[in-house]
Amino acid sequence: MRVIESSWQPTAVELGHLTPEHQEMIVQAIAEGTEQRASAASDEHGQEIRRLAVIEYTSPLGITRHSVVLTDPDGTETVDFDDDAAADRYYEEQVREYASTTDAPAAWDESDVENVALAPYTWTLYARVPDGDWERTRSGTSQLGARLDDTMDTEPATLEQAAEAILDHAAATQLGYNREIAISHAAGDITTLRLFDAMRIEVTGDPGHGTTTITRTEDVPLHTPTAEEIDTYRRTMDEIARQEEEYDHYAY
Repeated sequence: MRVIESSWQPTAVELGHLTPEHQEMIVQAIAEGTEQRASAASDEHGQEIRRLAVIEYTSPLGITRHSVVLTDPDGTETVDFDDDAAADRYYEEQVREYASTTDAPAAWDESDVENVALAPYTWTLYARVPDGDWERTRSGTSQLGARLDDTMDTEPATLEQAAEAILDHAAATQLGYNREIAISHAAGDITTLRLFDAMRIEVTGDPGHGTTTITRTEDVPLHTPTAEEIDTYRRTMDEIARQEEEYDHYAY
């Protein structure tokens, strides 16, 4: 590991391991490199104030190397590695250290490091009775970067992503319910499922730059059953009833 630039610790130039000219060439090469991973945080105006990134670059000697570059209100630092695994380990260690020591609601708004505690948020889901009133149906809490739950296999990194994931899942689920309700009613049956024609999500959190609420709405089409769907439903219900009769008969 080589410290190319740092606001906190001796650099390779200061230690006599690099000449100032070689350092300048490395800094330029890193600036022209490719970002592989990153974690970031913004202020109350949405301006990025902290970024930690893994940069792959080609050294002045033509060798592929990796650096971890930090930009922070308190200073900057560029640490250089010839092993990408070592760079990844150092990057993740630094991300976790900031997450555990920063006093703000979250050291990072976005991060690709597993299980790093990002900003907490709450969400509330509403459903609309066809052309009528909105009803609150579900609510919950989570953290950015954490898995929502077992039914939504996603780990949103922003409030916007959380709102989109929850709303998409709810709308898709309700679309299935609307279909089931329409078919069962057309066949003369009654279901306990509720019919809704729109879903709305409100996600509120403080990702480090003030409390924000994201609101999204999505229409959910009602279903008009076909004769084939009704016939299939009736045959399915008849088969279920027949099997239940057989079970009751042989149970005694």
